[in-house]
This record gives sequence, structure tokens and C-alpha cells, in this order.
Amino acid sequence: MANADTGDPEGDVLWDVVEEHLAEAQFGVEELQRSFERPVATLESTSRGIEPRLLAHIDGLVVGGAPVRVRLLDPIVDAADPAEPVALVVAGFVLAISGALDPLLSPLAHQDDGIRQAAVQALALAASRRVDGWVEAKLSGALAPRARASLFEVAWRRGVRLAPLVAWLQDPDPLVIRWAAHAAGHADAAVHGPVLEYLLEHQEKGVREAALVPSLAWGSSRASQCCRQWGLDRQKPQTLAMILLAALEGPAVHEEIAALFAYPTHVQAAIVALGHSGNVRMLPRLLEHVEGKAPLLRKLAAQSISLITGMNLGDVALGVASSAERGPGANGAEGAEARQALPPLEEDDLDADLAPLPEDALPDPDPHAVRSHCRDAMVRMNADPRWICGKPFSIATMLEALQVLPLRMRHSLAMVVFARTRAAVWVDTRALPGEQARRLRGFAVARPAPAGRW
Repeated sequence: MANADTGDPEGDVLWDVVEEHLAEAQFGVEELQRSFERPVATLESTSRGIEPRLLAHIDGLVVGGAPVRVRLLDPIVDAADPAEPVALVVAGFVLAISGALDPLLSPLAHQDDGIRQAAVQALALAASRRVDGWVEAKLSGALAPRARASLFEVAWRRGVRLAPLVAWLQDPDPLVIRWAAHAAGHADAAVHGPVLEYLLEHQEKGVREAALVPSLAWGSSRASQCCRQWGLDRQKPQTLAMILLAALEGPAVHEEIAALFAYPTHVQAAIVALGHSGNVRMLPRLLEHVEGKAPLLRKLAAQSISLITGMNLGDVALGVASSAERGPGANGAEGAEARQALPPLEEDDLDADLAPLPEDALPDPDPHAVRSHCRDAMVRMNADPRWICGKPFSIATMLEALQVLPLRMRHSLAMVVFARTRAAVWVDTRALPGEQARRLRGFAVARPAPAGRW
């Protein structure tokens, strides 16, 4: 209750409750960001699970008003801690919703990339026209280079159409150029196309890749040449280019990508890329890795087969076919993960990085079950058209895939959709799941034209 003598507004605040909201919101953001990289979480499960709980705690902080901001949130933003980026995401999220956006300029300009990215994520999660308008207004004025780069990133993620960016595409700072190139993908192709084609030769890989995607969307023949050159580079795997090449080109190129299986440094990226090919003829090549000895490659190959045919990974997990051998909850990714055994000592790489990859959470596939599925799929599915999730490839089926696929698989697919639709369809796959679903429903209502065969 309020202090009757002083009229202190903080007397109305139940600080133990507010501090619990802050702690729970930080946990929620952390879980949400983990979910974006989980190969078994979906848009639906996340929007029904962690998202409403997170937003409830965010609302609790917003309702606290100025006292909560002054006492708890402003100090987090003013003295952003590289060791606590999640705290900054929460504080920035609340400030952005409340309309207090200017304090975020300092972390947006920070030298630490983790702090910068946390401030960008806060603005992206706050997703509103007010945020978009503020970003546009600030970009029209004087800014520190890192702040400008950060705001270009927010504009790109939000799909904001900015005034011409040609000057910033020639900035001395590569970070500014990189995010300006991304943001230019939502701008006028006639104005920005020639500059982005020039940036395909930039010395910084991040700049080149940022220029590649919109250039492909706009039909640049130079971008297509670069994508082929980079995607088939035998010296060093370039995953994004390889994925785009598989998704945009036809069977002859898919064979060239499959030939990269011969290079140990390339095999993982090539397996992932061929999942985006939609080419039924690639199933036997992927099946070879499902039947191989490397657990990660087995899982990735099964995932790529699933992206082409719609195969349910839980249905073909090891042990699923034999119910007598299954315990409660053993079906699907969680059960398969629980049954993973340590490799024999002589096969263990003691020098390897022991940090698990997100794909380690995928179920280990049963080779016999996957082979049976592929045999049936090759009979059922015509080899001439491209496929996605077991359906003939079109803009509509790509949008459907973005709604149902595991979250980690959607990051690359969103780039493919952007390129395939000539920059007309863009979804930030790290935005709030509810916001993503809303945007996807809007695109579905628009009924975009089919994408064609190859």
C-alpha cells in the first residue's frame, strides 16, 4: 500500500512479486531462445507453452510502471552485463512495450556483440508499429556505427521498408554494411540491386552472405553464379549458399552437392542442404548416412528425408517398432534421446568438442524403418516435381512447412521462402511464436502464386 505520509509511489509496489516476475521472465526468455534452436520444438508447442507464461511475467513488470523501471530495469539497461544478456532482453522488452525506447540506444551501440544482440532481440520481441517507427526515426539521424548496424538488423527482422540505403551500403564499417544489406532486402530492388551485386565481392563473408539472399530474390544472375561457386566450394563448406543452391536449383546441381559427401568437412552441410532440395531422387543418398555409423549424420540424414517426404521422426526412432522393448514415454525424440548409448571407447574422439549440438536431441533413426519409408515414398511420390514435407512444392506448402516444422529447421527455410517469393514473404523465425503465426496467417490469406517445379 502507499505510504500515507510521503505519498511514495513505491509503496504501492509488491517488490517480492515484481522481483519474481523479473526472475521468471528471464527464465522464460532463456527457454524461448533455447526453443528456437531445438530440432524437436514447434511453433505450436512453443506458443502454447513458454510464450504465454513469459508474456504474463512481462505484463507484470509493465504494470509496475515507473517505479519498477527506475529501481529494477533502468540499472540493467544502463550497466548492461555481458554475462547476463537475458536480463537485458527482459528489461529492453519491457521498456520497448512501455514506449521508453531511447535508453536502448546505449546497449545497441555497445562494443560487446552479446549485449548488442540482446538489445536487438528485445526490440524484435516487442514487435509493434511504434518500435518500427522509432527505428526509422533514429536511422534518419546521427548514430554511432554499432547502433546504426543494430537498428538495421531490427529493421530487417521486422520487415521494415526503409528509405534508400545506398550510402550505408558503402559505409567504411563492415558491420553497418552487413546489416544495411540485410535491411535492403525489404527495400526497392531497382535502387539497391546494383550495389548488392557489387557487395557479393566484399572481403567480409558476412557482408557477402547478407547481399546474396536479396540478390537471389531479385533474380540476379551474378548472385546465382556466386551461390553456385560458394555452395560447391570444395575447400571450405559454406552452409547457407549450399542450402540456397539446393533449394533453388534442380537435379543436376543436387548431384553435385551429393558428391560433396566425399569430403569429411562438407558432409554435414551437404546432408542438411539436400533436405531443402525436395528431390526424391536424393533419398537413397541420404539413406546411406541413416545406415552409417556416425550418430549425428544418421540423425541429420533422417531429418532431411523428413523435410522431403514428411516422415515422422518419432515413428522411425530406434525401438519404436518394438513396443515390448519400449518403456513409458520412450516414443519420439525424448525416448530416443534417453536410449542413446556411449560409443565404444576405441571409437570415442577424446579431442572432440564435448558441447552437444542441438541436433543431438533428435531421435536416433531405425535404419530399417527409414528404408521402408523411403521405399514407399519413392513409389508414391513422382520424381519430377520438387516436394516439401510430403507435399508438392509451392508457396502454399512452404508456408505450411513454416507453420509445422521444428523451430531449428525453419531458420534456413525462411531464407529460402524469402528468395523463392522474390522478397515478398519474410518471417523472423526468432520473433515471438504468436507474432510469427499471425504473419504466416496473413501470408496464407494473400494466396501467393505457386512457386513452380524446379
